[in-house]
Amino acid sequence: MSRHDINYYLTANNSLCPADISLGDIASAEWWQFVKPLWDDMLWLYYGDRVVFFNSRFPDDDDNTTINNILRSWVIMLKSKAHNYERLYNLYMEDYNPLWNVDGVTGTVAQDDHTGTDTRKKTGADTLRQTGTDTRAATGTDSIDILTSDDLTKSGNETNQASGNDTNVKQVATFDSNDNFVNSEKNTYTNGKLDTHTYNNVKDERDINTSHDTTYGRTDTNTKNLTDTQEYNTTDLDTRNLTDKHVDMVIRQGNIGVTSSQSLWTEESGVWRDQMSEFVKQIIKEAVNLVTYAVEGV
Repeated sequence: MSRHDINYYLTANNSLCPADISLGDIASAEWWQFVKPLWDDMLWLYYGDRVVFFNSRFPDDDDNTTINNILRSWVIMLKSKAHNYERLYNLYMEDYNPLWNVDGVTGTVAQDDHTGTDTRKKTGADTLRQTGTDTRAATGTDSIDILTSDDLTKSGNETNQASGNDTNVKQVATFDSNDNFVNSEKNTYTNGKLDTHTYNNVKDERDINTSHDTTYGRTDTNTKNLTDTQEYNTTDLDTRNLTDKHVDMVIRQGNIGVTSSQSLWTEESGVWRDQMSEFVKQIIKEAVNLVTYAVEGV
């Protein structure tokens, strides 16, 4: 029975990456999400010519059986070493400063960000209703008595003095007289009397006094039969769209020499140039060695 290499089964199945459904909980792990997109490419690039020995164990196995056995063995390996890979991945991803001076000072700054707005709306209306009536009744009457006094006081004196005399001359004409009152009498009156009135400080003083006497006999009675009814139909609707974000930022401060800085920078660049790819390659290498003939140094 002919033997086939990794590239043969990679081409036959389009992919040799274990399915997430087979891995269970570790399928969502960050380290696996980092490795998974590179799995098939790393197989092809570094281990494509490695010969698979699964097809030599059981002569009757077809390609599908061999592929299933390969994938099953890799799932078992990934599950059994998941914790190791998790720790190794976190080590590579650790947030640190390669130029940090251990004699420096470390501090933490907290930052809170609030985004969005809160809204409050009211719907409906409150109503106040009154039922019943108020009545007012009055009994009895009020009476008012008015008393008035009018006193007239006169002062001074008034005198009346008459002077002169009034005269009355009576004439009789004979029948042969030339007077125009023949056979008649003629009376001639002469008013010679003079009346003189003298007023000395004559004054009329009048004193009017009016008084009111009110008798209150009226009684007012209020009867309140009103009933207030308050109906609350208002609904408050609060919509909270605020998002709080809390970030703790680590601040490191210190001094370090130029020579030490250059040395640390060189070592750090080597880590990110080689080691992250080595992390993926290490897992792929362990998986390949499970199903192929090992090659020394590879």
